[in-house]
Amino acid sequence: MAVDPHAEPHADDPGLDLLLSVPLGGPPIDWDARQGAVTAGLAPLGFLLGDWVGRGEAHGTPVSGRLRVQAILGGTFIEASEQLTEADGRLNHEDRAFYRFDEEEAALRVTHLMAPGWLGERLVRPLEPAGVVWTAGPFAPRVELRPTAAGGLRVEVWMAFAGAPEAWMDYQRP
Repeated sequence: MAVDPHAEPHADDPGLDLLLSVPLGGPPIDWDARQGAVTAGLAPLGFLLGDWVGRGEAHGTPVSGRLRVQAILGGTFIEASEQLTEADGRLNHEDRAFYRFDEEEAALRVTHLMAPGWLGERLVRPLEPAGVVWTAGPFAPRVELRPTAAGGLRVEVWMAFAGAPEAWMDYQRP
């Protein structure tokens, strides 16, 4: 059967639109209320938004970095894209993280993608006095993101049982 790419979605079955807005076994979703709840749930990550440049160390190698953090999809996700390069311009590390507020669990979550082909989903928790941390558990790497007093951003990656971060970056806005 050929599909007409110009046809209206669900034009042949208008009841399907209602079906697609109902979670299995539940009432219809109030999308406006969800938008408000999700964007409010992302508020603790507001300090991350913007473009950042910085210097640090990754696995014992000095690096410079660029970090871009932006709200996407109507402000319902936050995307962070980071690239670290060595002094000779060679790429040391590249990753992307998509933060979201899980309304059903009332929790922040991150989906983390990292070369080469690694993907993980993590719970994001607040740090005291400010910032956030995410990890998969006590034996997994831990990522800490903290605003600094000078208006910058400190990012640290800790390995389990390590006495110092495996990687760290001090970012400032350009």
